[in-house]
Amino acid sequence: MGLLNTRPGLIITYVAFALPFTVFFLYAFFKTLPNEIYEAAEIDGAGEWQTFFLVMLPMAKPGFASVAIFNFLGLWNQYLIPVALNTNTSNYVLSQGLAAFAARTNYEVDFGALFASVVLTILPVLIVYIIFQRQLQGSVSQGTMK
Repeated sequence: MGLLNTRPGLIITYVAFALPFTVFFLYAFFKTLPNEIYEAAEIDGAGEWQTFFLVMLPMAKPGFASVAIFNFLGLWNQYLIPVALNTNTSNYVLSQGLAAFAARTNYEVDFGALFASVVLTILPVLIVYIIFQRQLQGSVSQGTMK
């Protein structure tokens, strides 16, 4: 199919790798949502799709934020999948690049370059966490039940 050593091939593999965890996590999360709110929307005349998209989905924002953070961190730290599927040096992901950088310097310690590469590695993870931290701190049903 021509997906070996390409970014789309790696993306498809990452999606297939993260999908089972996402489905199981969100299934359990949606089961914890209060059934009373679903029934109230049903009584108000909302259909199933309308109830899902307008009522239940906004209540599940903390679950989506948790899944996004877990998947991002899990896939960001992958090393074996890119090594197995991506042998072209021009398409290296960050973990492969750091390993190649360490091998190129014969594992000698250049603290300036090492710290710069670590900061480049941590910065995107920190940005994702800052974006989603409010969603994680919010309560699912705060103020909806007596």
